[in-house]
Amino acid sequence: MDVMEYPYENILQTFIRKYTEPFTVKDVLLFFSKKGIDASANMMLDYLETDRNVFSLENKMFIGRAGAFTNQIFSFLITKQEFNQGVFVAGDRCMPFVDSDVHPADIKFSFLGSILPKKEFETDSSTAMDLFSLYGDEYSPQYIGADPANEKFHIPENNFELPTKLLLTGVSLEPLLEHGFSYGDRILAHVIDWDRSIVEIFPIEHKDDPYQLSLLDLERGSWNEELEKCLLDSFDKHGPCSCMEEQLALVFFEHRKKLCTISCGSFKEFLKSTKKVSIELFGVETRLWRRDELVPAVGKWNGYNFEFSPDGLLPIYALQDFMVDAYLKDLLFEKKTDVSSLLDTLLPRCLGISDSDREYFLLNIMNRNAILRKNYNWFADSAFGALRHRALVLFSDITSLLYEFDFDKAYVDFLPQQELAVFSQLYTHVMRILSTIESEEFSEDEASIIQSSLEGMECNFADIKPELLAAVEKIKRSKFSIVQ
Repeated sequence: MDVMEYPYENILQTFIRKYTEPFTVKDVLLFFSKKGIDASANMMLDYLETDRNVFSLENKMFIGRAGAFTNQIFSFLITKQEFNQGVFVAGDRCMPFVDSDVHPADIKFSFLGSILPKKEFETDSSTAMDLFSLYGDEYSPQYIGADPANEKFHIPENNFELPTKLLLTGVSLEPLLEHGFSYGDRILAHVIDWDRSIVEIFPIEHKDDPYQLSLLDLERGSWNEELEKCLLDSFDKHGPCSCMEEQLALVFFEHRKKLCTISCGSFKEFLKSTKKVSIELFGVETRLWRRDELVPAVGKWNGYNFEFSPDGLLPIYALQDFMVDAYLKDLLFEKKTDVSSLLDTLLPRCLGISDSDREYFLLNIMNRNAILRKNYNWFADSAFGALRHRALVLFSDITSLLYEFDFDKAYVDFLPQQELAVFSQLYTHVMRILSTIESEEFSEDEASIIQSSLEGMECNFADIKPELLAAVEKIKRSKFSIVQ
């Protein structure tokens, strides 16, 4: 696979974020050529097939989320508490139609051609969590803590423990109220500029008489049934996605003609009415799944294969440069000099890699170590070195357990699914931690947060390891037969 580097990635992202029609690799290459840049078709194809903001279409065509979700209709209702304060909070209400990398506080709402002003919303932690619930209980506190309205509460520094009372950045309802908006009116919305996160809204008046249902109310009941069917089909086709936002993105993209209509309800209303779909635990995270069912880690959507990387490769083959650097810096931090001692950690013999390939890999990391050693300062690294070491110890324990799974992938289905999900999530989370530690922007504030996170991960790993080992041993014993 060709590796995309700056400025190619920035230019391609500009194209993806602003182009709202289906496109081919040829269209992308033409976009680059107009900027005087020659680009590889294979490199572009590799990137487009793995970018989470791009959907694959038939006949080698693609469409970005900007194209998929611009002008697609969704709706939501304002809570009584918000109405009383003359404000509404974006929260997760625009999911999955807006850029998932943009904090909800930064989404702009347009009404009658003007951007609505921001206004703070005073609330309690429980209400705040409800407004961000589709990010999952595991991540909602981080979104709430990152809201600039809560800066004075120092939520990240307090391990994301939410205060009883807090603030959220909201959007003023005043212009809507001046045009007759009342409590219970539905807000229809559609993205008009995906790249700049601008959403246009327009209210629909509701009827106070509960015995007089409008045609839209009746159609909304059918909409709930259709969404339920689409989600259940998505579970079979895609399984539990990497997060709830991705699951919703696939559902609303694949069924946007049926779901993005003027009679649409909101996803929160749907969750309250459906008896078949809910937010369920998946390891240490949450996913949308069938109500009261355990969320499986493997199934027909992934061929009953348990994979850590998008390529379906074992983690060791997906080992990135920052991981090699982390191990080499740890060696320097521990004041050790034998680089060859890392070989069995980075390339365990159970992988069956030839001696010549191992020697070639060792030569490369020795050269890299010589480069790092020139600029390494133990005293400057002392603040983060112990944290890196702790993360690497946990990562090594996780990968060591992984290599116990040396049986046919068909047997993975016999492993305990929740423990397997936690195992996968721990692997991903520790990799993310090490990437953060190795970044130039890493700070002492982040170090204290990571310290607390690692403590929780170590406990989680200690909990699941015996269960997984017991299952592995049972599988291995079942493969032996008595020969008489």
